[in-house]
Amino acid sequence: MRIAIGQLQEESNTFVLQLADLRHFANNTLLYGDEIVRALTGTHAEVGGFLAVLGEAGAEVVPTVAAHSVSSGIVPRETFETLKAELLARLPAGPVDGVLLALHGSMVVEGDHDGEGALLAAVREAVGPSVPIAASLDLHGNITARMVASADILVGYDTYPHVDMYETGRECASLLLQAVRGATRPLTVFAKVPMIVSAEGMSTQHGPMRS
Repeated sequence: MRIAIGQLQEESNTFVLQLADLRHFANNTLLYGDEIVRALTGTHAEVGGFLAVLGEAGAEVVPTVAAHSVSSGIVPRETFETLKAELLARLPAGPVDGVLLALHGSMVVEGDHDGEGALLAAVREAVGPSVPIAASLDLHGNITARMVASADILVGYDTYPHVDMYETGRECASLLLQAVRGATRPLTVFAKVPMIVSAEGMSTQHGPMRS
């Protein structure tokens, strides 16, 4: 069983002038291929959870790109295309049984407000319609129809402040393996709730979000 893993996380604020370019990613996290496994195994983050579950299952890991720059302004088109190309170039090394991606859900790319949707659509085109794709997301992600159409599984954090990144990665990977093994057939359902909650009122440690 061969599972490709990757990460492209950036929480965009379109009012911020500082662009999330390649240098900005490199100052945070920018890893390629086997560097990902060496650097992120055992970490308390989504990819750490991916690798733990895949290791327990004896799966072969196909590492692509791990890029993280949360949070900044928008991602320049050139930066997005470069990172996307690096990720896709590592997928055709051989057929994969599934794809695991650590995303944020609020990445704005120059010319496209749905960065995650664009990335997931490109991965779907690369691996074909039958390969399960699962992605982890921040609790504050903006889910779009394009994301739902391209991915089989989307799993967001349950906590704010965010303390369950590792657990989210494990859940995402476990659900993907169930789909790969044919134990489940994921069905995505998309519904938008007409509600806006201020960040200050979203803590899951108290108040309405806890219950």
